[in-house]
Amino acid sequence: MRIILASDIHGLPADADWLGEDLEVEIIRLSAAAGAGHLTGEALHHYLFSDGGMDAAVAHLASFGDGETAGIGFSAGGTALWRAVAKGMPLRALVCVSSTRLRQETSRLSIPAHTFWGGNDPNIPDETWRASMPTSSRIYEGQEHGFYQEPEAKDVGRLRTDIRQALGLDR
Repeated sequence: MRIILASDIHGLPADADWLGEDLEVEIIRLSAAAGAGHLTGEALHHYLFSDGGMDAAVAHLASFGDGETAGIGFSAGGTALWRAVAKGMPLRALVCVSSTRLRQETSRLSIPAHTFWGGNDPNIPDETWRASMPTSSRIYEGQEHGFYQEPEAKDVGRLRTDIRQALGLDR
């Protein structure tokens, strides 16, 4: 299965093998997708959510869908992919990790959409949103927003396994 991975505002994960070496993964840096390759971190976040950069990122990401590809987005990258799918990007399935801005999304997707959150992240969508918008939602208790950024951190291995299972890669 081909996977499009949309990074967070820090360009993470940066390794195409983050989910395993047996997959065809194409990483799309959110900064490049937004046409702001020179920005990172909070400057990129501001550009995306205050200066219209998210629209450019959504349009760029939408060109990668083909109906057989799965999307995985981290933080703002997940929000961009969600919005691209809501506007018609053909994906087989979507996984969003720590994409807290999804709390503002009101379009339920027509494809399987799975969300994963750190339990200590104060900005995750409320229980009503998590129960009604994605196909599934999982919280990793005791974890912060960026828990996925450290490859050896507690629960990252479990996150990888859960993502692979959500996408039907390990049956």
